[in-house]
Amino acid sequence: MYDASKDSEVPRSYVADLEEKCRQLSREAEQLRSGSRRGSSDTTISSPSSCESDVNVQVYQLLVDARGGLPDREQRLRSVTSRKPSYDLVASMARVAFGGSRGSQFMGSSSGIALANLVMDAVQDLLPSSSGLQEMQSSEAIAAVPVKPASLPPRHAADHIVSLYFRDRGPHFVFLDRRAVEESFDYVYSSNLCPSQIDERRTKQHLFLVFMVLAIGLCSILAANNTRPVQCQGCFSSALGYLDAVLGYSQSDLDSLTAILLISQYVTLYPAQGSLWQLTGIALRLCIDMGLHWEGNTIVGRDPREIDTQRRYFWTIYKLDRLLSITLGRPYGITDNSIKVGYPIDYAELSRDEQCLPCGEKVTSNHLTRIYELESEIKQVLYHRWKAPSLAYPEPDYTKWRPHMNQRLKEWYASIPKPEEVDSGEKLPSQAWWEALYSNALLLLHRPSPVTPHPTLESFEICATASKIQIQSIKSLHRSGKIDIVWIWVQRLFLAGLMLMHCVWYSKEIRQKLSLSDLMETTQSCSSVLAALAERFPGAVSCRDNFERISTATMQLFSATSKSPRLASVPLVSMLRTDSNMASQGRDHARGDRPEYFTCDEDVGWVLSSGAPQFGEMLNRAAQWPDDGMAAEWESMFEGQNE
Repeated sequence: MYDASKDSEVPRSYVADLEEKCRQLSREAEQLRSGSRRGSSDTTISSPSSCESDVNVQVYQLLVDARGGLPDREQRLRSVTSRKPSYDLVASMARVAFGGSRGSQFMGSSSGIALANLVMDAVQDLLPSSSGLQEMQSSEAIAAVPVKPASLPPRHAADHIVSLYFRDRGPHFVFLDRRAVEESFDYVYSSNLCPSQIDERRTKQHLFLVFMVLAIGLCSILAANNTRPVQCQGCFSSALGYLDAVLGYSQSDLDSLTAILLISQYVTLYPAQGSLWQLTGIALRLCIDMGLHWEGNTIVGRDPREIDTQRRYFWTIYKLDRLLSITLGRPYGITDNSIKVGYPIDYAELSRDEQCLPCGEKVTSNHLTRIYELESEIKQVLYHRWKAPSLAYPEPDYTKWRPHMNQRLKEWYASIPKPEEVDSGEKLPSQAWWEALYSNALLLLHRPSPVTPHPTLESFEICATASKIQIQSIKSLHRSGKIDIVWIWVQRLFLAGLMLMHCVWYSKEIRQKLSLSDLMETTQSCSSVLAALAERFPGAVSCRDNFERISTATMQLFSATSKSPRLASVPLVSMLRTDSNMASQGRDHARGDRPEYFTCDEDVGWVLSSGAPQFGEMLNRAAQWPDDGMAAEWESMFEGQNE
């Protein structure tokens, strides 16, 4: 068969495969229709009754795509299986963030694909085949099962879930005011919610907020087997039933922004439910349309609490945008030069009471914003593809900029909020949490990048130390149950482990300073935490398996070099390229098609080519939190209420 549009031949097997897929989908559609005729009460996402808001239509389309799109996922899965074995390793984030989006998914250098490609290409001759891809395939093949909407729990249970929401929402999502949330709960629970009232737009808006807070708050509850109550999905489905009233008939853009941020907050915890990348983009565009990114003379004379609210919303969206852009290696939604907004105001400043200590949650959120601003600059300088320098855009002086940025990171770390500096009733994040953030920024600054593909010895030493601290910090967070957004911590832990392996492979000075027991302890910690996180998030399985294979190969050669003074001064990568060295190990690991990146001073741009791996397939969109296993008392609380 000939495709005139592409001027190429289409294999008959491809057409036959498409025909079989159409027949299979037709059978599945017929089964769903027959189930619907039997009176199934499963929730479906209805289209908004009004198209007055572009945001309304876009959000609905995102959620519909996230719930469906199985043929698209199968097609993408086939493309993964056709890659070289090393390519499945560096796919860990994209589908979590992209959700049901179709087409190509660009992954840039700051996502870590260059580092992962370096390590994998160096050791893949030593690695046996892995079952991680097969496990990822089985996870990817699971269809999204419709969830029955949940009813409202008793008021005492709802109050407890609200407390969990504000306790565990984290410094990324400090945008909702607790008084506004409590007002919505009071309104909903004080009303009988007869059919005439439910039709009212105001009631639907309150119900949306209530069910979204319940859904997010329930995500904080983990059973003994690390599963989450199924009611969190039920509450999310119930909230979607009122989404049209919030987006289509909202009295202000801030109401629409609240709805999008609540959905984004839920999707960060439950990636299978939507596209975080697209939701964040919509929220940022709406934020810019409202003018929240620029404060001029308009704030003079305005209510400080109103200013504080708008700032909280803007910086929440900013942190989400930077988190995704740096993790995925994509351009920012808004540049830092286009932002002129102060940090959220402290209640101590509002009250003008010198004895009133600042709010710990707000202080933590502001300090988190500062390190995202620093990381934003790091990515812009080191991972941005600069065009030819001009008078308007001169090339940075990297020899002066890097030490200056290093000093600014140290100053940020030295100014971490302390418990005695905030309200005694507020809890601050643990020291391990701050250590993990600081180490992550150091790795972003000193690891190989398009600007500096070959780090200096000083950078290698900083990366090796930061990697070990990062691994131990995340291990401490996991032990204390403080891992909230699992997929982002998996990515950071995985990259820290890869960077440590990279330092061992490429720097003989690092190998001479590291002891075998120290390296073994660190790699075992990384593997064990990845294994534990894989129980909560199936997408981490492949990262766990591949890191174990890499660390095993590294330990074998590290042990060999520690026993031979002659080999100790030879880069481990060179040992892989030399048949004689490999023969002394009893195996031939030489490989003729190794990229020239390892032997010349070329840029790492080759990993960004069309054939390069995407840092995304393992922690995929279809990897869902387990549905089985839950606390019986929570299930009973949602039964028989308001039915």
